Amino acid sequence: MLDQDGMFEALALRRKKSTVLESQPMDIECVSLLHDIHSSNISNYNYRGYTILGQNDKYREIKMYHALGPKRSLALLMWHALTGCDPTLSFRGRSKKMAFNAWKKNPDSVTEAILQIMEKPFMEIDMGSYELKHLDSYMIILYSATVGDKINGLRRKIFYHKYQNPEIMPPTQDCDLQHCKRAVFQASIWAMSHKSKMKPRNPSKYGWNVKENILFELSYKLEEMYHALGPKRSLALLMWHALTGCDPTLSFRGRSKKMAFNAWKKNPDSVTEAILQIMEKPFMEIDMGSYELKHLDSYMIILYSATVGDKINGLRRKIFYHKYQNPEIMPPTQDCDLQHCKRAVFQASIWAMSHKSKMKPRNPSKYGWNVKENILFELSYKLEE
Repeated sequence: MLDQDGMFEALALRRKKSTVLESQPMDIECVSLLHDIHSSNISNYNYRGYTILGQNDKYREIKMYHALGPKRSLALLMWHALTGCDPTLSFRGRSKKMAFNAWKKNPDSVTEAILQIMEKPFMEIDMGSYELKHLDSYMIILYSATVGDKINGLRRKIFYHKYQNPEIMPPTQDCDLQHCKRAVFQASIWAMSHKSKMKPRNPSKYGWNVKENILFELSYKLEEMYHALGPKRSLALLMWHALTGCDPTLSFRGRSKKMAFNAWKKNPDSVTEAILQIMEKPFMEIDMGSYELKHLDSYMIILYSATVGDKINGLRRKIFYHKYQNPEIMPPTQDCDLQHCKRAVFQASIWAMSHKSKMKPRNPSKYGWNVKENILFELSYKLEE
């Protein structure tokens, strides 16, 4: 089994002789294929790639060049770096097989864009680049069958869709740009590996943040989100997310994140001020008479009804008696809502204090949780009423 250094040594010593490389990393297959394309006469093509399907000496021979064709063989390095290798991340929820099938759906424009990059190693791309435009279109095909969307627009669709998993979505436009830069950087290093002397490049121009000779991914900028939300709602976002549903807390039945956000926009000031009061005092203990709960309840009423001024239990009664309303989709009871808000305060406070090296342990039973044998169960409502 060879690593990359051993592969380069074998290829350098090979001259006109054929060399068999047995390796697990796909990087070696891609680099050796490109090396053979540059150094061999394709009519006398000598390269053989093996995929191990079973055990011992059971191999299946795959003629990579003839299967891919001349253009995609040259584009393979960049495609491999783009869809995930050791130095670059893969796309969450999208395997190599899915990425290759997406490439086959729209091969020409994507392949041509990649070939432009491979012809000019260490090309610097930006938001207006021809190459990035077509790599973005490939990303959209990878995450959706719809062609013509923008990446941020597709993220919005997936986030609002009832049956889509919002955790598996494409990166933001800016994050995608940084990822493509890293892919260009890595593919260019591979493409130039047959050169004896290669000019050093600055990784900070290719989506990397360099600190003490260690590379960290430069992923995305939060300025756009901050300006879209404004300073107050940006600070209130953690509590709003915990309130409207996250991993530890439940969402409101029949009310998506989009509906919850639209309700927030209808009455932003009082709700945002109440949330900011909570965020300023992490692990605040709220009760039925709290100023904060009063405004969170008003937000809940707007979320389930356009009428302002009702009480939660009164709104539940209206929905239950209404002829055309679904009684299964109604707000929680007043007491259940209190416990839910307590859990949201608890979770948002943990997030807000996550930058502290030492955080004082809190008792979850004060924040809407019932603790049994170190397992948390939701304390939802009381039956006394």
